[in-house]
Amino acid sequence: MGLFKQLFKDAQHGSEISIEPFQPGDVFPNQDYTENSIAIFLSLTCQDCIEVITAIQQASIEKLNGHHNLALYIVASEEEVKELDTYYDSRFIIHAISKKELVQKYRVPSTPYCYKRDNNNQVISSTEFDDLNSFMKTLFADYM
Repeated sequence: MGLFKQLFKDAQHGSEISIEPFQPGDVFPNQDYTENSIAIFLSLTCQDCIEVITAIQQASIEKLNGHHNLALYIVASEEEVKELDTYYDSRFIIHAISKKELVQKYRVPSTPYCYKRDNNNQVISSTEFDDLNSFMKTLFADYM
C-alpha cells in the first residue's frame, strides 16, 4: 500500500500512534558531538520543516558564527541529504533517517522537533514546533 493510501486509511480510522519522547536524563541514541548539542528532526514533506531549514541557514550565517553543535536528522534520501549538506556548506552534521527510525529509535512525535543534549549525551530538554519564531528562539537561546 502506498504512503498516501496508508495515511488516508489511518486518518479515516483515527489510528494515531502515541509516541513518548525522551525525557530529561534519558540517554540519546546517537552522540554527534562531545559538547552540549542540539538534535533537530525534520522531514522534507513537512512545510514547517522547510521553513526551519531556511531559518537555520540564516541563523548560522547571521548569529551563530560557527559556535554551534547542530545535528540535523532528516526524513529524506541520502541524495537529498547530500544536497542539504551543500546548501549548508557542511556547517552541520546531517543524517538521512527513515520515518520508522524517527519514531522508533529517536522517539520523535512530530516534525519539526528538537532535543538538547548535554556533554554526557543525556537529554536536557525537547521542543515541539508551535511557530517558527518561538521554535528558533528556543533552539538558539544560548546564541541569540
